[in-house]
Amino acid sequence: ERQQAMLPHWVVAWHDDGRISAVFVNTARQPCTVNPADWDDGLGACNEILRLDIGTDERVVREAFAGTIRFDGYGVAIVTNAAASTILD
Repeated sequence: ERQQAMLPHWVVAWHDDGRISAVFVNTARQPCTVNPADWDDGLGACNEILRLDIGTDERVVREAFAGTIRFDGYGVAIVTNAAASTILD
């Protein structure tokens, strides 16, 4: 299993209204676990993630956030303190 320090792609964005979001991308076939608070302490206070990877059957799923993101292989995940207001269509 890869360690989060080897995760090659990530972006953290902040807004003046207090919103914080981060996008993490696993570009490897192997599963990995990411601790978003390693990139910004504010991400530890987020409560939901939006994830798409091999384990989500090609669908974006909304999941509770308990401090880490588990990728089952190639995939993308967004952790934010505003996921509840994000519309998935």
